[in-house]
Amino acid sequence: MAEPAMRAAGFLPRHIVRVAIRVVPVASRGRYRQEFLAELHGLRRARQLRHAVGVLSRSWALRAALNTPSEAGDMELVYSRLRRPKRYSMQRTAGGYEIRDAEAAGTKVFSSTSRRAARDMLRALNARSRPHADDSWGRAYGGGGAGGAG
Repeated sequence: MAEPAMRAAGFLPRHIVRVAIRVVPVASRGRYRQEFLAELHGLRRARQLRHAVGVLSRSWALRAALNTPSEAGDMELVYSRLRRPKRYSMQRTAGGYEIRDAEAAGTKVFSSTSRRAARDMLRALNARSRPHADDSWGRAYGGGGAGGAG
């Protein structure tokens, strides 16, 4: 079966997008006009019309979002308690396993021939360097505490 040819934006959907873009701030109009028109390409006529009406219905929300001052300059990177970067890492070597300190330029902290001993030490070191990092599972899902089942 032949692949359908790319369909250009129809007359009515193209003009509906033009009307929708008029409420967007002047500085952003060109970008959003190109983006919304590009989204119409390849769609069937009925789908183009439905998409263009959707763009029109959300144009005031887009304007409000663009006019709201951004707090990106004031934001700092915040890690969740469960995804915080770890200070120590384990590497396999010819003689066994080594634990290295990432904050001290990879300084070797511990070595062992046993993988289990190295893994246990790694967990203990990372837990010590990140206090209360893994207790949120116990509080939230352990069933204890206020409102818990147990």
